[in-house]
Amino acid sequence: MPTPPFPGVRRWESMSVAAVLLTAVALALPCPSRAEGAASCAVVPEEKIDVADAGALADAISGAKCGRALILAAGRYDQDTEITKDCPASAPLLITARDPQSAVLSGKLKLAGDHLVVSGFRIDGGRIEMMGQDNRVTRNLFLPGGGLIIRGAGGRIDHNEFRPASGNGIDVALKLSRGDRRPAAGNLIDYNLFHSADAPALRGARQDDEDEDDGHRPSVALYLGQFSARQGRGDMLAYGNVGTVVEHNLFLDVARRRSVHIKSNGNEIRANTFIASPGVRRAGQITVRSGQNNEIAGNYVSGDIRMLLFEEDNRAIGNVLVDGAQLVVMAGGGEMTQYDGPQQRPAVHSLIAGNQGILRIGEAAARRQNKAPAEGTVVEGHQGPIEKDLETHTTIRDKTSISLPKVQALTAAE
Repeated sequence: MPTPPFPGVRRWESMSVAAVLLTAVALALPCPSRAEGAASCAVVPEEKIDVADAGALADAISGAKCGRALILAAGRYDQDTEITKDCPASAPLLITARDPQSAVLSGKLKLAGDHLVVSGFRIDGGRIEMMGQDNRVTRNLFLPGGGLIIRGAGGRIDHNEFRPASGNGIDVALKLSRGDRRPAAGNLIDYNLFHSADAPALRGARQDDEDEDDGHRPSVALYLGQFSARQGRGDMLAYGNVGTVVEHNLFLDVARRRSVHIKSNGNEIRANTFIASPGVRRAGQITVRSGQNNEIAGNYVSGDIRMLLFEEDNRAIGNVLVDGAQLVVMAGGGEMTQYDGPQQRPAVHSLIAGNQGILRIGEAAARRQNKAPAEGTVVEGHQGPIEKDLETHTTIRDKTSISLPKVQALTAAE
């Protein structure tokens, strides 16, 4: 990678993406950096209980008390399992592998209780579902075909490795709970590695920015969605305020159409690193597709990756974009739907402050009719070229009074 041309930004270094994050399974797990009491704060289990195989897992869970650690032997765990224990923060229940990645989850593991910790698994064809509060998923390896769903829950997702394959699918999805429609609120997603062994397949591939999936099934690494377009704007405003923090993650040649895809309100995407190696085209864009009051701040973006803002009152602050990366404030358009709005809503009242790199204001999807301009964009202290197309009431100021974050590119070890 070329050295970034901006001051105060550390060069991204080559690294091995082998299991740097997964070499040890900690039984004393540190507190998250936010959310008091979330997911086992430096608690050493009182007792370790060996689990011989998949057939013994359900009985072990049923009999285990809070504050214990279930240590799973190597093997495949293909049965669907649900954990409903509500443990206190001072005594979480830990489910882990005897050796990192030796326990292979090919069934569904549902975390329906509180203060549960899952660590050290290899998720291969299986899935983890978080439904309780203050649970934690840490130091696991997610292979293509496996995934993580957070439904109506809050907790921490950290130090995992995700290897998304190119094509369709979602690796991590935050959604409303079924029935009572509780949002997945207050989650912390940090220090994870997203990368794809088959990223070269993206070279020269068509990556259409106009639709979410261009008529195909979604292809997203991290999906922050809390409402359905079928219910429209009303649901977004009623259920979409979630406050997810996504920080210190590395997205390296992610073979998804979107690295981060936002359809909710009040999220913070900060201090992450997004890398598309030379020759890898559009390896996972960052998109605020629907939602308000989202902030994308202090991220390092390198290569053919675009950061796209739609909707109202969203902010991009202090991001560094190099080697062809672009920040785009989108125009809208398309036919009016039955759900109170056009197919794509333009960016309105966006704040673009202290960013470095290529900035485009008012780009419109080529196939959309009835195009609507990006409106009321405020640009402060931008370093780099600014291109304007379909926009109105744009304000550009030379300086910004906003305190800007320090940006650095992360490595897998970090």
